[in-house]
Amino acid sequence: VTKAGWGASTPYGFWAGKALILFGMSPDSVANFAHMKVDPFVMPFFQHPINVQNIGIILGALIYMLFCGQLKNVMRASIHLRFTQIVFFMIGGFCMGFGTRLSNGCNVGALYTPIANFSLSGWIFLIFLVIGGIIGNRVSKKMKLS
Repeated sequence: VTKAGWGASTPYGFWAGKALILFGMSPDSVANFAHMKVDPFVMPFFQHPINVQNIGIILGALIYMLFCGQLKNVMRASIHLRFTQIVFFMIGGFCMGFGTRLSNGCNVGALYTPIANFSLSGWIFLIFLVIGGIIGNRVSKKMKLS
């Protein structure tokens, strides 16, 4: 549909840039800061194909949760978090965001797109992703977070 790899995290930068522009920052300043062209920050929201793709994914997940009756359970579970769980999730979110910036991409750009394009880098990333998940789960169990 987009004639390119998915790139799921890039549009979130576009969305943040559009928000900055709404608060008075110039599109040129936002584009210079992001080291990108100004076009994605000024074009209409639904004209960018990756924006449409991400909105479709978000709506699809929401509709699925509504149809299978799990939205209430997920919302209820997220309300009853302990402080240690919140801190653990914050650290995990920071690590994911930091890794995304270091690698100039996210797991979609590093995993799914390369595997779909028959690239070895995607398979190597998959191995380290699984190892990281196993380590994270073991740390979580030792800290009694799960």
